[in-house]
Amino acid sequence: MIQTKEQKAKGTILACLLEVNDLPEWTMNFQRDKLYEALTQIHAGEIERAVSTLGQGVEHAYREEYTESRPEAQACKKAFDCLTQKD
Repeated sequence: MIQTKEQKAKGTILACLLEVNDLPEWTMNFQRDKLYEALTQIHAGEIERAVSTLGQGVEHAYREEYTESRPEAQACKKAFDCLTQKD
């Protein structure tokens, strides 16, 4: 079965959220919020909004260099790439 780019993006987001699920709530960050938001948007079929939301997470990670290596920032970038790839 071939996965759609939306399915790949959702899988990337869910895998990251599961990975960071055990971290204390105080470690919640901008990218994690954007991942939850984008997941909801993808599920609702609002792909353009999800791309924008993930783009905000990617942009924030590059501005705040210390977050760039965090799993949430990497998942934002990977999911963004999944959704924006050409068919």
